[in-house]
Amino acid sequence: MPTQFGYLLQLTELTSSTRRGVRGLLLPPTFRVGNPPEGELLLDTVAELDKVDASPAVAAFDGGFTLNATRTAMADVGSEVFIVGSNKNAGSRRHQRWLACYRVGCEGRISHLKREFGARRSCLKGATGAHTWASWVVLTYDLHTLASPPMRR
Repeated sequence: MPTQFGYLLQLTELTSSTRRGVRGLLLPPTFRVGNPPEGELLLDTVAELDKVDASPAVAAFDGGFTLNATRTAMADVGSEVFIVGSNKNAGSRRHQRWLACYRVGCEGRISHLKREFGARRSCLKGATGAHTWASWVVLTYDLHTLASPPMRR
């Protein structure tokens, strides 16, 4: 029996702004068996952005993405690419620090999905089951976001 290394799931959240506490909607998850490079899933994520006709002004990524490949993939969308930890990001130092803090806040959202919505471990078997489970988690999160009253300042 071959060794199985699990699954890689890429989540994309579209928010109206990068202000603190703003919650957005998650796109359908990009899913692969094994441990492919992050950039391989990015092409599917860009296709999902095209399906919903979204072109975010800024796209923030974690350090697992390479700058040139990410910029090439995001060129059709027309977004500014920001990769945490890269010294080749555009913009002022203040703007880079703001986007880095925003990206760090996304880690809290991932933790929230794991704790509150069951994204930690699939209860369904196999790759199809894990993809189905992740899709249900995203749908539940989006419905919860739409049902929640907007945050007041």
